[in-house]
Amino acid sequence: MKKKLLSVALCLCMVIALLPTVALAAEVTVEDEAGLVNAIESASEATTITLEDNITLTESINLVSGTEITIEGNDNSISFSFEISNEKTLKTVFTGSAAGEVEGIPANVKLTVNNVKFVNTNETQKSQGYAVLVGSNSYNTVITMTGCIFENLYCGVIANYQKAPVDENSNAYPVISITGSTFTDTTYGYS
Repeated sequence: MKKKLLSVALCLCMVIALLPTVALAAEVTVEDEAGLVNAIESASEATTITLEDNITLTESINLVSGTEITIEGNDNSISFSFEISNEKTLKTVFTGSAAGEVEGIPANVKLTVNNVKFVNTNETQKSQGYAVLVGSNSYNTVITMTGCIFENLYCGVIANYQKAPVDENSNAYPVISITGSTFTDTTYGYS
């Protein structure tokens, strides 16, 4: 009798193990810079962030390797005032860096942005800055921008020079996709 119960329990465990698992993504709603930064910094799994309001940044937002973020903008804006000085540097919305590497989003990041307006509000520094700055070591990184507006920027997405991958079988160059978007007073879509 014990063997039958053990066999049934073992069969049940095997059947449950074969069932497909569903990875649930975290969902967060934000309305200001602090909320957006906190949501991105605390993302330990695939995270969808919904913007409830326009957001003005005072510093760039750093993404770390392995991050998977989707931003649903709801036609809200993320704005910043482009500045490079001895006191402060603010030239992009999304960036990051790995130790010893050129600044920019590092390897293994998936960033999807839908329906966000990116604006440089500095009227004396027209057509400067970027929505996304991709690093020089950004293998396997995917940047997807859909239905966005890029206003008064140098370019929507800029990718730093990419080093040749050490292992071409497991490291792919970054993929950048910008579709259904509008560029106003912006020099390039991507560079």
